[in-house]
Amino acid sequence: MPEDNPRRRYTANLRGEVDTAALFKKPAQALEDAIDHGRYAAITTPGFTEMQGGLPVVVDGEVIGAIGESFATPEEDEEVAKEVLAALNRDRNLSIFSTPLR
Repeated sequence: MPEDNPRRRYTANLRGEVDTAALFKKPAQALEDAIDHGRYAAITTPGFTEMQGGLPVVVDGEVIGAIGESFATPEEDEEVAKEVLAALNRDRNLSIFSTPLR
């Protein structure tokens, strides 16, 4: 049996949240919400993580990637990701933002 590696689990979970946000062009929480509201087929989507924490990065209306956190509660993870996006906007004077497309 493979060695239990918390770092590997953390990385896989975070990667899933970020991939989910980027490919669905919505916060990863939106997929979790869809499942909670009866869209159970979303559970079978391979490679995605249906958990709060990943946010799409949108520049000029286009999703160019995603940012995510996965180290605390889901609410704290998403708040940290929002703060990072806000800091990029403020400190770099970039037109980067994440929209809550739910």
